[in-house]
Amino acid sequence: MSNEIARTQAVLNVLKKNAKGELSKEKPTVPSYVSRWYFDNACADRDMFEYRLLELARNPYQGSNVSDTLFSTWLTKLGFDDTIETLVKMYNNGYTVDEPKYTVKMKVISEDFNYLNYNKYANVFEFSTEERSTSFETQFTRKELEEAGLAEVFNSSLFEVTKVK
Repeated sequence: MSNEIARTQAVLNVLKKNAKGELSKEKPTVPSYVSRWYFDNACADRDMFEYRLLELARNPYQGSNVSDTLFSTWLTKLGFDDTIETLVKMYNNGYTVDEPKYTVKMKVISEDFNYLNYNKYANVFEFSTEERSTSFETQFTRKELEEAGLAEVFNSSLFEVTKVK
């Protein structure tokens, strides 16, 4: 059996357990990169979310940035059944993130466009509004900022770094 078929069967098994009410009601705690994938892919429409899970079975290696690579590694190394079950529990029960996230605001520029954003499509950082979207990320872990060469924002008087609640 190919890996894709095995992963698809794993998704279908988890969805079947979910439909029967056999998944626990726990609220999972996940790394920030899992939270980011979920934010970008969870839909109000359950059918669309389940479709996205089946897309993961077809291609678990998505994206090119650090967060996407970490998500793909998490998805495949921890056991596909368990990770898909975690994603479904996130959809059903909510979740918590195990790493603190921060917003970064530059103090000396326009109040309307002074938040650090990561443009996911252009793979660049820029300043814009605080609002998150599927195109722009505005909340970062310390590790993500350090890996991007932006660790100095924590020590500079030019920036206001706020922990997200």
